[in-house]
Formats: sequence, structure tokens, C-alpha cells
Amino acid sequence: MTNPIKLAGELVNSVSVFSVTTIDKSNFPNTVALTPLPINKSLRSILFYTNRDTATVKNIRKESQVSVFSFSDVDYSSICLKGNLHVFPIDEITDDIQQYLNKFQSHLNYDDPVILKFDTISFKVRSNDKITSSTLDQLQN
Repeated sequence: MTNPIKLAGELVNSVSVFSVTTIDKSNFPNTVALTPLPINKSLRSILFYTNRDTATVKNIRKESQVSVFSFSDVDYSSICLKGNLHVFPIDEITDDIQQYLNKFQSHLNYDDPVILKFDTISFKVRSNDKITSSTLDQLQN
């Protein structure tokens, strides 16, 4: 397998939809599909656009630890990221977010949009039938 950090970064940058799993008030997983914003998208962090009044936002107010997953049916590779997800109101983001929304996101027309910022703690990559795991401190080197 090539450098796992490089491969994981390439996978994150190529993904158009992630499954984001939070834990709900009954301690069950709650998984949603979210499209990442193309800005500042990296193995270290990913930005998502959603509405404040969602189960995901409610869940991360109680517990910010989440997993983010994606799978490629082209080469059967996958990436699973573990980390923390935090809410930022749109007015706290300096960039004009509207210009970065894709057609689907623009069409959502949320009443109270927020940005979710995911920060990676660890990741697992599956590629060519090999699985590699790493932590953030290995990313910082």
C-alpha cells in the first residue's frame, strides 16, 4: 500500500458524500449522508453544510465524537475517520459560503444554516484488500 496518510488524503479529497454517524439521546447510532464543502477539505478537517434543527446538530451538542465514512465502488476502497464535530453559525464563517454550495446544497434553502467542522483524530483506510489505521499525532509528523 502506498503511504497511508497520502492515500487517506486522496480518498477524502475525492469523496462527494460522507456518512456521518453521531450518537442519539438513546445511545443509538444516527447516520446521515452529508456532502462536504469543497473549501478546506483535507484529512485533518472537513466542513459540512446543514440546518441547525437536525438530529445531527442536536446529537453533537451532547457528544461531539463522531465517525465519518465513505466507500468507493470503483476500486472498493474506503475511509473511516474518527474525530470531533462542532457547529459554527454561518455568520461566524468569514468566507461567503453560498459560492461554495453545490446545486443540491443551494436548493435546500435552510432557514437556519450552520457549518459543521469535523476534526480528525484517527482514520482507517482500506485499499487493495489492506487495512491501515493511523492517529492524528502521526498526521502531524
